[in-house]
Amino acid sequence: MISRERSPAVITPHARLPTEQELCDRWGCPAAAVRHALIALHNIGLVYVEHGKGVFVAENPTAGQVGGCAAGGGVSGCFLAP
Repeated sequence: MISRERSPAVITPHARLPTEQELCDRWGCPAAAVRHALIALHNIGLVYVEHGKGVFVAENPTAGQVGGCAAGGGVSGCFLAP
């Protein structure tokens, strides 16, 4: 859903995404689902995280870019803590 909203008219590079709670409220889904989606978007380079500030749209998305997670690529140990 987030990746579908990434268009020049909706979300521009470096725009801060809504908080996890705002996304949960918007889509009526659990926080874990939003967290997993944000982690997936981060892992493919569509968003980046500024700790204490939020999640932002990447300017030049890089497919396959991985960052912020522990070795093994699992959700455990990733940058977005509950």
